Parts: sequence; C-alpha cells; structure tokens
Amino acid sequence: MNFSPLQNFKKEDFFLNPIPHIVIKNALPEELYTELRNTYPANKFNFSNQSLARNDFETLSPNNVILNVPHEEIQKNKEVSELWKNFMLFFKSKEFCFQVFDIFAKSIVDAYPNFFENKDELHSLSVGQPDSKSGGNSADLFPYAMVMYNTPVKKKSRPRRSDGRALQIHPDAPNKLITGLIYFRDEDDTSVGGDLVIYKWRISLPFFMKKIVIAKRDNFLNSIIRKLHPLFIEEAVKVKYSSNTFVMFVGSIDSLHSVSPRGVTKNIRKTIHVGIPYKKQHWDPYSIIDKVFNFKNYKFLQFLWSKKKPNVK
Repeated sequence: MNFSPLQNFKKEDFFLNPIPHIVIKNALPEELYTELRNTYPANKFNFSNQSLARNDFETLSPNNVILNVPHEEIQKNKEVSELWKNFMLFFKSKEFCFQVFDIFAKSIVDAYPNFFENKDELHSLSVGQPDSKSGGNSADLFPYAMVMYNTPVKKKSRPRRSDGRALQIHPDAPNKLITGLIYFRDEDDTSVGGDLVIYKWRISLPFFMKKIVIAKRDNFLNSIIRKLHPLFIEEAVKVKYSSNTFVMFVGSIDSLHSVSPRGVTKNIRKTIHVGIPYKKQHWDPYSIIDKVFNFKNYKFLQFLWSKKKPNVK
C-alpha cells in the first residue's frame, strides 16, 4: 500500500515564497484517507498532563491544548490499528526521506550550503531506523512522526502547549531539515481557524538580530520583544485546516510559523506531524539576550539559587 502523502504531488503544489513549501490537497487516496480519519488514534490515549478519561474530554479537557503521541507509543498500543502503525512507520523510512529530497533538494542545499553540496549528497545520508542496531547515533537523519492533536475549544484562542504557554511565532529546531503536517479534519467540524500560518520578515535583518526577534527563552526582555513582532514579522501564507491536506516546508531561521486562533468547537484538531532532523544543528538558536539572561551561565548565581531551594528529603 502506498502511504506517501507525496504520491499526488504536482509541480504547481510547490512554492518558493516566503519559504520553500508545498501544499497538496487530496494528498492521500480517498479510501485510505477515510479509513485513517475514522480510526484516528487520539481516543486511545490519556492526556499526558492529567488523569482524564478520554470519553470525558469534551467537558473536562483544557482549552485548545496541543497534545502529542509519538510514533513509539502508537506502535506499542494494542488498540491502535495495524493500518495506523504501518502508516506512521512509513515516515521513518529512507524511502520517505528520499521522496522529500527529490522535491526539496535544491532548497535544502540553498538553505545550508555549508552542510550539503547537492542532491546526491542528500541521498547518501544514512537514516536511523527504529530499534535498529546499525542506526543509532551513527546515522545522519532521524525522521519521526507523531499524532498531534488539539483539545476542543471552549473559548476562541490560539493553541497552547501542555505547559500552558501560548504557541508563539517560531522556527523549528535548528537541526530540522523538513517539517510536515497532514490534516485529518472531521467531516462534521464546522469550526473556523486552526490554520497553519507562515510568516515572513518585513525587513532584511542580520542573522544575530533574527535570533533576538524570535526570542527563544522566557525572560522579561524577550516578553517585550515578542510584543514587537508586528514591527519585524508579517503573515505571508495561511494553509487552511482542510481535510486530506499535506503541507511541508524547509526548516531554517526564516521558516517562521504558528497556528491561527480556532473558534469554539467540540471537535479535536487532528493532524500528523512529521519531520526529518539532521544529526547536527545548523545554527545556534539562542540569541545574545538569551545567553546573557540565562542564570545557568553564571556559577555564582547558581550557587545563590541552590541556597534558596528548600532541602526536601
């Protein structure tokens, strides 16, 4: 069975601006997509941050919180169908990585010329496989897949992480070559929002300034900088949360994205999140402000902090 969401890719699905990305509608064959949507495995798992029965989530769950179920949990859960297990496994394969490189090779090389020279070099990279004795830390690529869903929305809002923080405009991890999402929207989901939003820089900034603007760590100064985002960043593309849609983009410091606010709904926002991380980081994600205001860099402050903590036995 062909599990690839790239099987229906056409050249008109590829866009260079504001970052290299693709949007494929009707990505999976209808019969396969329908079965996957109807057996979406979110209801097989408890919330990661609280003890709630899944059948109580409509009334008891936190508002619009992002929850993840990694590939490994999918594979070991006996209630998840073999179809879903095989589907998720495909995204960790060399076959999938090479299909991605066939589309994005030039864009990846252009984004990281100090790491890769051409498409052939990308195809020569080794892929770490699950439970592989030959993979492990010696591999070059570690593709992953996870079920990613949002709890129902009681009040229109942006999605929040499980720790309660609102999802900000951000690039992905600095070792991540590719990020992708497949939408599994319910047929009866009439909610508005929950779309992937891709942003662009309003003005050309040097690399160190971009890191300051994206404000990695939480501190007082960064909280002010985040409020100034509209001065530096603007919305460029919105990919609607639509059934059987696959969106994928090249990761870099310019791959700024977030999710739009979602209206009140009892429906879960259902997606699959896939990615292809590289063995090394392509850039340091922490700005000078992040480093200066990180007390862990100062041994004296660490000493004072440790003195303040109660001695709990």
